[in-house]
Amino acid sequence: MSGQLPPIINRVTKVGAGYIYVPGTKYRCIDCTKFLPDKDSTDGKCLEFSKNDIVSEDGYCCLWSFGNGLGNVTPRGSWEPAEAGYGEDSHGTLCLNCEYMIEFKDPRCQKVEGPINPRACCNNQSPRQEADHSAKTAQDMLLMYSQEPSLAEAS
Repeated sequence: MSGQLPPIINRVTKVGAGYIYVPGTKYRCIDCTKFLPDKDSTDGKCLEFSKNDIVSEDGYCCLWSFGNGLGNVTPRGSWEPAEAGYGEDSHGTLCLNCEYMIEFKDPRCQKVEGPINPRACCNNQSPRQEADHSAKTAQDMLLMYSQEPSLAEAS
């Protein structure tokens, strides 16, 4: 399949997909400015969800924004977790962990137009099944990390 992408009728632009690349993160709640950690556990609250919703530091959603927590603030209750696409995955939501990621030598996505960075993320992200995480070989990972400088234009 090298060089050819499967036919997708509605591939979207990076802007339309909410594509983001922030080096050094896995796009989990622990790295989100809206995460309000509980000092007694690895769980916490989200500024956007209700005060009764508990989120994991391994959680993710479409409202993610990189940064340190905001401190002592009260959750707004603006969104239900399901509306924001909340889920949990300790592997994070990197493109390399997404079922739509294809072509590791020339990273592409089945749903997003153009080249992508394997360490980016978007709102179309769909985590691979747990078994598939281990199917990614160390060789694939090393290839991706060794290509980092050439992926700058995919950010």
